[in-house]
Amino acid sequence: SLRIALLSSNEGNTLHFKSSLINDTIELNSGALTFTRNVHVVQPAGQLVYVDAQNSSVLNIPAGKNISLKNIRILCGNVIDGGIVNDGTLTMENINVLNPYPANRWIHNRGSLFIMGTCSLFGN
Repeated sequence: SLRIALLSSNEGNTLHFKSSLINDTIELNSGALTFTRNVHVVQPAGQLVYVDAQNSSVLNIPAGKNISLKNIRILCGNVIDGGIVNDGTLTMENINVLNPYPANRWIHNRGSLFIMGTCSLFGN
């Protein structure tokens, strides 16, 4: 699972999704993914993978963590804090954040946020 890959990764690792997940949705049934190490999560261009938390934030980047995301689609859960909660340093490249809940945030940023390439926020 993505959660186990994050927990077992080493500082500075680059994580890739399995090819069997292309055009599929990873559903997070245990709440947001909290990054405990500085890692890169990269998907090759054109090989869409969706990450959905349903009723929680999708990603939580704590203070002091440096995370980069590339070519991923985030489906925001029904939570006011946002699909991504960033207290660390987050670099996003070619990321789509989809939020169907009008009262909720796409990204709750209290850290450093760097946007590269084409990043889009979709929703109500």
